[in-house]
Amino acid sequence: MNSYTRGCHLLNHDDVIGTRRVSYILYMPLPRYQLWQKDWGGALELYPTKMDEDGQPEPEPIPAKSIPPSWNQFIFFEVQPGKSFHSVEEVVVGGEGEDGRERLSISGWFHAAQKDEEGYVPEAPVETKSSREQLVRTALIFGKYDILRIARPQPPRYSTPSQVSTPTLCPTPTPSLKHTPLSFLNSSTPYTSNPEQ
Repeated sequence: MNSYTRGCHLLNHDDVIGTRRVSYILYMPLPRYQLWQKDWGGALELYPTKMDEDGQPEPEPIPAKSIPPSWNQFIFFEVQPGKSFHSVEEVVVGGEGEDGRERLSISGWFHAAQKDEEGYVPEAPVETKSSREQLVRTALIFGKYDILRIARPQPPRYSTPSQVSTPTLCPTPTPSLKHTPLSFLNSSTPYTSNPEQ
C-alpha cells in the first residue's frame, strides 16, 4: 500500500531488480467521491530512452506520457532493463490539516518462475544495465571516497585558534582537492584525487 501526500514523489527508475517481469499499480485516490485533478500531481510518468556515450540506454529528461491516478484504475507494464523508466510526479495536495486528499495505491510485481518451479525457462544474461546497476557502475567509476571528499564542505581557515568559535567535523581541508577543477564531472574519464595523475 502506498500513500502519497504533499511533497511525496518517486524518482526515475526502471524497476529492474531480481526476477521482476511486470509492474502493476491499482489506484484508489482519496477522497473517493472526488475525481483526482491533474494539477494535484502524483501522475505516473513514462520516459522514452536514448543511448548514452557508453551505449547504454538512459531516460530522456521529459516524460513521453503522464497518467494521473483515478479511482479503480489498474496500470501494468513490462519490466525491461534500460527501457521501463518511470517516476511519480510530486503530489502538491494533502497532508495534515487538509481535506483528506491522498494518492493511495497498491503496487507490486509479478516475478518470473525460478529454478525448480513450474514454467521455469533459463534466460540468457542481459547486456543492458538496470538503473540500479548504472548507479553502481557510476559509483565504481568515481570511487566512493572521492565523491564524499568532493561533496564535503571545506571549513574556513583560521590564523589563530581564538578565531574558531565552534568545532568542525572536518578541521583541515583536503590539500589535494583545494583547487580541483570539477570538469571531470562532464567526462567519462575516472576521477582521481591525485593531482600528479
